[in-house]
Amino acid sequence: MSATDFLVQVFLFLLLGAAERRSAQETAERARRRSDAAGGLGRAAAEFGFSPLELDGLCRASLKERWRRLALAAHPDVAGGSGARFQTLRAAYRVLMRAV
Repeated sequence: MSATDFLVQVFLFLLLGAAERRSAQETAERARRRSDAAGGLGRAAAEFGFSPLELDGLCRASLKERWRRLALAAHPDVAGGSGARFQTLRAAYRVLMRAV
């Protein structure tokens, strides 16, 4: 837990009742999940070598072409390939395809 999270918890405890604290904590958790999802898109773009600004002009065909090139190099059956890298690329590809 970061220092900021700790201070927020203390503030909530001191100022709010139990039901209000629970509601505020749930709201904070939802906001954290939304920011994690947005960050996931940025991380996925970085795996493919795109900057977040390039995502606006990205088409499915160019993404698929980049995926095939990267997947061929990272596939575990290919010399120098890595299963972990391939799984990471596959997950990033799914995130980006949903966003495009």
